[in-house]
Amino acid sequence: MPSVLLLLALLSVSSVGAQTFGYPPDPGSGQPAAVQPVPRVPLEMLIVPEDHPPSAVRGNQEGTVGVHLTVTAGGKVSDCAVRQSSGAQILDITTCKLLGRRARFTPALDAAGKPTEGHFDHVVRWKIAARWEVNIQLPRKLDSPARP
Repeated sequence: MPSVLLLLALLSVSSVGAQTFGYPPDPGSGQPAAVQPVPRVPLEMLIVPEDHPPSAVRGNQEGTVGVHLTVTAGGKVSDCAVRQSSGAQILDITTCKLLGRRARFTPALDAAGKPTEGHFDHVVRWKIAARWEVNIQLPRKLDSPARP
């Protein structure tokens, strides 16, 4: 009975937001995944400080976004649901857009080893990069002694 309650509690968690991408659903075999999808490159490498939206930088908006990705049998993200909002909608939306465009996966496999739709959870931490101010003072030109 406790496991049923836990399952119901997990199912009742609603997404803060969801975004569907141009990739049509591709359920592959249509069977449940026995092995979940694996990113081809670490997802941490796909979002860099330069991706921080300028409006969020100006607004000093930082935060952590937790997403639930639906991955097609072809290894592309077909849906992104925000499970933990950063509190800044622009960061939540940007996270889903970037992962939807950039992330590629080795697809999930069903029990027979055939590609099928799967899911992947990920967390992105948005932090404004430190700005270094460089103050270079060039030496003054020294008067050189006159040469005879």
